[in-house]
Amino acid sequence: MQSDPKSSLRPGRRAVIAAAGTGLVATACSNGGGGKKGGSEGKGGGLFSSAPEPTPAEEYASFVDELASLNDKVPNLATGDLAKTPAKLAISFPTLPAAYNFALAADIVVAKTLREHAYLSDAPELGMTGKVITVGKSLLGSVLVPTLGGKADGACVYYYDATRDRAYASTALVTGDKWADFTKAVTEAAADVDGLDAEQLKTLVQEQQRPYGNGPSLVVSADGTLTALFPAVKIGDETGPAKLTIEAAKAEPLLSELGKAVKATMGSPETFAVETVERPGDGKSHNGDHVYKRTAKIHEGQKPREATGPGPVTQLAPLSGEGVRPSIVVGPDTTRLKAVSLSFDDGPEPHLNIKLVEMLTKAKAACSFYNIGRNAKAYPESTVRTVVAGQELGCHSWSHPQLTRTKNLHRELVETSELVASLRGSWPLVMRPPYGARNDRIDDEIRKLHQSIQLWDVDTEDWRYKSVPHNVDSVKSGSRRGSIILMHEIHAASVESVPQILEWFKQQGFTTVTNGEVGQGQMYPGYYYTHGLDTNAS
Repeated sequence: MQSDPKSSLRPGRRAVIAAAGTGLVATACSNGGGGKKGGSEGKGGGLFSSAPEPTPAEEYASFVDELASLNDKVPNLATGDLAKTPAKLAISFPTLPAAYNFALAADIVVAKTLREHAYLSDAPELGMTGKVITVGKSLLGSVLVPTLGGKADGACVYYYDATRDRAYASTALVTGDKWADFTKAVTEAAADVDGLDAEQLKTLVQEQQRPYGNGPSLVVSADGTLTALFPAVKIGDETGPAKLTIEAAKAEPLLSELGKAVKATMGSPETFAVETVERPGDGKSHNGDHVYKRTAKIHEGQKPREATGPGPVTQLAPLSGEGVRPSIVVGPDTTRLKAVSLSFDDGPEPHLNIKLVEMLTKAKAACSFYNIGRNAKAYPESTVRTVVAGQELGCHSWSHPQLTRTKNLHRELVETSELVASLRGSWPLVMRPPYGARNDRIDDEIRKLHQSIQLWDVDTEDWRYKSVPHNVDSVKSGSRRGSIILMHEIHAASVESVPQILEWFKQQGFTTVTNGEVGQGQMYPGYYYTHGLDTNAS
């Protein structure tokens, strides 16, 4: 198959950490002299000559590399692995579908990283490694490290609380009302690094962490020390990674309840117990829209920020504001973005898939695809192309029956999921029943497969009219913040409508997100959803 994401390093972007084997190996980085304690050169070259002190980039690399892997503390932990798919990408990461939002967080990070890579041209090959770094009976934490041409490009750290089945960006380690104190502590720590732009840090701490911004990823040690990993800090004339350390006496008063729990497990890891996974709801209703818990404040939806430096270029939320903690969701911050989710059913259709994926990549747009099993089996290269482009991929049954009337649910649900998993490298976590036909029995069967049920609130009926003007008008008249929009990959008019739809989104200030992202970490298996968390739907 030919998967050809258009990729390269953006001008001015440089990676400063190299990967070798399973760990990171630092490479020298000219960064204006390194830290105050570093930058010295050995004199004389004899037996007693001193080696140069590590640069900020090297210290960053060593810290991430030396985080212990606790994968063996998680029974039945699986490895998402794109090297074993036809894509043959060196991307692997820990996943555990039974801990649904832990697995979904990894999927979201990987897909976003793939999308960002696809937007570039002539980029080095993308890779990724990951490991579990925190384990408690009901707590997990992971770090994912993407690489470009073997050189690491930032780290993403996230945590998971099984008692809520929720994943959190690492910013959640710090209490929201202590973020101003955290900012002060970070800028004070920056004084120990020669040439580091402390004023820039005051802006960076208002951004989400990678892959949705250049904000810090946070790790708390057993002794209470808090480490902030910045992927792109200006040091002298160079921009690169830096590790800043906040001593325990200053850090511990900043920690949230999650932060305190992580600190405890870092000192005394336990074996994860999947039976501790709990989900909201009364156990009877399967309506996921009804169990959303909205954040305290939903800001006016705004258009995304323009990228001004290295790092991600899309879905950039407006800055949180001085002293305000950025989103703790693993995904784009839809409390600040005017977000909408576009989705395509019934594929892959090989000829239209090429056009559709190219259109989405050119427009730097995110969306979700729901493949029919028999089509994916017939055209695996199209399914893999969708994955490599960083679009979300889920299941849409094997042969498109009404599931409420079929008796062969094993083939329609299980065999489809197994096939899609073999093409995407990890278990599919989202599913859309054909015609939206579902009932409690079907929901329960889908729950057993660790999949959420993705419906819609905007039905373009593109299959009925096969008209570009109709499709565009349907999207314009029905879309609102948080909408999930239904279209189909197999109709030429539907694909031809996409450029106009995406241009209208841009004019209206909409940011496109996947179905998984629009749920903001609050989607669960066996629940059905018609719209996202942050929506003006009643």
